[in-house]
Amino acid sequence: MLDVWRYYAVEASDEIANKVIQQIVAAAKRASEMPLTGRSRDELLPGIRSVLAQPYVVFYRINENEVQIVRVIHERRNLAAELAKRD
Repeated sequence: MLDVWRYYAVEASDEIANKVIQQIVAAAKRASEMPLTGRSRDELLPGIRSVLAQPYVVFYRINENEVQIVRVIHERRNLAAELAKRD
């Protein structure tokens, strides 16, 4: 997420960068508190779900009683290609 913050800090301001990060963190928190409310994204990757933090999509999976954030991707990117990448 540091890359996201840096981008917005340079292109807009530190304040905007902080707001974007806060939205992503809030979306991840919603997913952890109510994991089944996120959209199932099996068409992209089996067992994956997503919640919006516009303009980002937070992808996560549910492992036993734990929510694991998989990726945070800008909504304009090719989501399938980005999820297929291995870091």
